[in-house]
Amino acid sequence: MNKKTQHLTKKEFFLKYEKKELVGQGAFSNVYRIVEHKSQKEYCLKIQSCKGIEENGKNEIETLSVLNHPNVTKLYEMYKIKNKMFLVMEYAKGGSLMDLIEEKSRFTETEAAFVILILLKALKYLHSKNIIHRDLKPENILLMNSCDITSILITDFGFSKFLQENEYTKTFCGTATYMAPEILKQEEYDTSVDIWSTGVILYLLLSGLPPFFDYSIPLLHRKIMNGKLYFPKEQFSTISKRAMKLIKHFLKVNPKERITIDQALKNTWLLKKSNEFIKQKLQENKQLENGQEMNGTKEKPKLNK
Repeated sequence: MNKKTQHLTKKEFFLKYEKKELVGQGAFSNVYRIVEHKSQKEYCLKIQSCKGIEENGKNEIETLSVLNHPNVTKLYEMYKIKNKMFLVMEYAKGGSLMDLIEEKSRFTETEAAFVILILLKALKYLHSKNIIHRDLKPENILLMNSCDITSILITDFGFSKFLQENEYTKTFCGTATYMAPEILKQEEYDTSVDIWSTGVILYLLLSGLPPFFDYSIPLLHRKIMNGKLYFPKEQFSTISKRAMKLIKHFLKVNPKERITIDQALKNTWLLKKSNEFIKQKLQENKQLENGQEMNGTKEKPKLNK
């Protein structure tokens, strides 16, 4: 598909695609599920005003235009129609990781480790392209299929930024619960802010709660900048010390002391638990296949001799 901006009329666009239901909404954009008439493939259509692109969406378009990773949402086509941009993107029908967290309450260590491993690999790719996400959170992590964490997509690059090696930025942005202390302190920062957000997500997956919370945003900011971690017995009594230790490495207030992606990808707990998850899934798939074969055998009619 063509990633260069194409010019069509609205009528011409909808001769190619059929617009279905609204699946998301922002200040300057609406997101729909669409179906290509010719192939019957499902896509996600983000209709964004040019004003919105000037203020927030330019980063997203520039970022998605250069990315190609199995766990990063794909931008397939761009159309300029009057004063709006039509972005045809990958469609994830399974909802968000936050939807699944709310449904499950908490994840097992094997499930959480697998999700974090996938996120870290995707972040390593983004950072190798000199891109910081800056708004990594479960709402911006989509599932290709419902309840299936083996196929997740990082999405929403509205706050993303290109940052060269040894370069820093100072923009105040993100979602309060997942923001790194250095952003809140309005200090210069780099890609390590995404590592902090990953730690917040790991804590949330294992406990069902964020590591720092307050109804007052200023007090929440203060707690994050202080960085004092608590592991309540009610939520963490069954969680291993190694899992909690990794969380502490992710959530170091000083970014220079924070674990790096390469270090995290070698973490013993992460590798062991994610491998256990993979083995469990393979076993489940094998049992499912065996069950289907047995059912198939039972359903075969007996031939009269």
